[in-house]
Amino acid sequence: MGVGVIYRGPTKDKPGDPIPVLFHDYTAETYIITSGSGILTTGGVIENKKPSVGVPNVMNGPSGTGTAGRGAYSRRVQTGDIIIIPTGVAHGWSQITDHVTYLSVRPDPDRVLPAGWVYPTLLKNAPEQVKTGTLTSSGN
Repeated sequence: MGVGVIYRGPTKDKPGDPIPVLFHDYTAETYIITSGSGILTTGGVIENKKPSVGVPNVMNGPSGTGTAGRGAYSRRVQTGDIIIIPTGVAHGWSQITDHVTYLSVRPDPDRVLPAGWVYPTLLKNAPEQVKTGTLTSSGN
């Protein structure tokens, strides 16, 4: 299970611009919006679909990118909204005027990510025992 708080700042897109989207081959996501708002587009046909080749998305396993196409649904989301994005469904943000912060919950029942994996940015300021894997359950 991956859990993280994600902050997205303002986007520079305009209404009608193409909406870049992601999709994940094996993981679903749940977003719980904790502050801010923006337009979240999900579903539909993924145009210009490109799977990630050689460099899988380390937070979600094998994934890809594209552009939102026919059948995609856009709606404004804001504080308190909860969105469930099934495996393989396109999703992308646009028209964020200030920010949007959300709790992202990513179940990994097929164990796409390796056991003990830690997002690299989190390791930058971690104690040496965490970086080397020598921290025990008793904390020493």
